[in-house]
Amino acid sequence: MIISVGFDSLMIHSKIGLYPEEKILGNKFAVTMRVAKDLPENEKIISLDKTIDYASLVAITKEIFALERDLLETTAQLIIDRVNQEFTGITGISLTIKKIKPMTLPMLEATVVELFTGCFAPVYK
Repeated sequence: MIISVGFDSLMIHSKIGLYPEEKILGNKFAVTMRVAKDLPENEKIISLDKTIDYASLVAITKEIFALERDLLETTAQLIIDRVNQEFTGITGISLTIKKIKPMTLPMLEATVVELFTGCFAPVYK
């Protein structure tokens, strides 16, 4: 059995971006994450140590976003690395980061970076 825990559309303001105005003004981001964990078939989830604490996932995401950097891709990789360090038995992570109304491309609703690992990774042939 696999359990998937996460959150939708965590809104964060951060100074992540390549351009000087992004470093000064920052951007608004929406983050969605799912983390999958293998559970034995007859496992009863009666305590937090049997599952994934979504409040911890939010805290990790906010902590990584607080650090200024150029690329969302780097931010996404750091979040995934940290989740894998914090939790055991992870079988996959799906992470979507949207930059809402990017100031350098105002005609777009959002730009998107998505990373998928393990059971969430698409299979290409």
